[in-house]
Amino acid sequence: SLTAGLLASLIKNYNGYPRISLTVPSIVIMVPGLYLYRAFYNLGTMSLVDAFSWGAAAIMIIIALPLGLIFEEFLLTALSDTVHDSFLFYLLHKKKTEPTIID
Repeated sequence: SLTAGLLASLIKNYNGYPRISLTVPSIVIMVPGLYLYRAFYNLGTMSLVDAFSWGAAAIMIIIALPLGLIFEEFLLTALSDTVHDSFLFYLLHKKKTEPTIID
């Protein structure tokens, strides 16, 4: 999700969409459906140790998804506040311009 957030920050300057409209759909598909399914299946078959193991893995993944986006936001804020002339700042804030013809 950190990579999705960084890419969304780069893309938002070109298409004009808010960053959140790019990051949320990209991390929703990362939700661990198989892990949750296995947890509930093992809970139904009374394999409690396996159910807890699959459920704990699913919960850790679900918690890590928004943490990646939060870390990306802090990282870009820290970089843009301290290093305004960096290449990353240039990429993030570069606007589309029309090509100019040099005479």
